[in-house]
Amino acid sequence: MITVNSDREITAYKALGKAVLMDAIKALDNQPRDKSERVLYNELVAWFNSDSDKYLFAFIPLCNWLGLSASAVRRTLKLKGKVMK
Repeated sequence: MITVNSDREITAYKALGKAVLMDAIKALDNQPRDKSERVLYNELVAWFNSDSDKYLFAFIPLCNWLGLSASAVRRTLKLKGKVMK
């Protein structure tokens, strides 16, 4: 369990969450070249498409925590041809 003691810590955790999301979006640009990369890519796509709220860094809770609409993020990625579902 994470205990947050200050606004500075909240800012740091949100920066980490934003970095996770941005890295995941950037990773969608890399087309898998072999079987192991395809497995990882499919897991990444599944993360974006998941409606799980079990973990802080699951897609839905992460978007909520960052003040983003998960459905808007998904729509934008789909329009750019990045996420399949």
